[in-house]
Amino acid sequence: MPVCSVYHTDAIAKRKLLWVGRDGVESQQATAEDSYGRFRLSPDGKRAIVQRTETSDRKSDLWLLDLGRGVMTRLTVDGRQMGFVVWSPDGRSIAYSSERSGVVEIYRKDAAGGGQEEQLTSGPEPNYVTGWSRDGRYLFSTRVRGNAYEIWALPTDEGGLGPAAKKPFLVVRIDSYAGSAAFSPDGKWMAYHSAESGRTEIYARPFVAAGSVNVGKWQVSSQGGMNPRWRADGKELFYVSPGGSVTAATVRTASGDLQSDVPHELFRLPGGGGGNYDASGDGQRFLVSAPVSAPTAKVSLTVVLDWQAWLK
Repeated sequence: MPVCSVYHTDAIAKRKLLWVGRDGVESQQATAEDSYGRFRLSPDGKRAIVQRTETSDRKSDLWLLDLGRGVMTRLTVDGRQMGFVVWSPDGRSIAYSSERSGVVEIYRKDAAGGGQEEQLTSGPEPNYVTGWSRDGRYLFSTRVRGNAYEIWALPTDEGGLGPAAKKPFLVVRIDSYAGSAAFSPDGKWMAYHSAESGRTEIYARPFVAAGSVNVGKWQVSSQGGMNPRWRADGKELFYVSPGGSVTAATVRTASGDLQSDVPHELFRLPGGGGGNYDASGDGQRFLVSAPVSAPTAKVSLTVVLDWQAWLK
């Protein structure tokens, strides 16, 4: 009797992007259902860069979404996008991480899709871009080196920095999972998540252009958190709690140190949301990812008969 093998390939889950208020009420669907991954809102909140995976070949690229019209335009074509993307403060360009070379590196490209892209990093360690300062001078990158996570600042060619100031520098090294570093609107602080305490929490620390390795830090979350986002005026920090809720903490930095109030839950992400969300500048609306419910799902099975004969 011939030996047979039966297998199936998991389908890529479809999701939808929704606008949700602070009270958790859904106001509208931002675009049609598709295989969406990570996304980031533009500084003016009118557009978003969305990671989208093709169901046929599982290749992942970045698309520009016009939130007013619901129209999507393809920005990358290499099929190796990681979904880590940030906008320049003027909304004219984006920086993103791709593994097209076999190593995750950071690239910069015109947000309108024109012009040549520029590779910003190179080396053996993967680089995940997470933040862009409002003055345009620095990008935040998370580098994974062994079991350590390092947050680096990468000077750009914007803001009038001289050649000597364009060398990347280490901001903080953490011997546990960490990342998602984000600049405060005034550029003086950075928020990030770290599991250095044994649980992933949200921290904030001063950002010093010469390197912030030895400065102090303040814990903002109280029961765990990931993926911090600053409100445009710097007076509030948002993050996702371990239970999948968007949580807010009021922060004050005028005295030179950081003070924060007890965090409070705003709303639970639909279906957990995969931690995918972004906040409008005023912190009143959130773009979130929600799973598409389906009563039944068809699964295609492939049957291979007498596969051992192929080995002869």
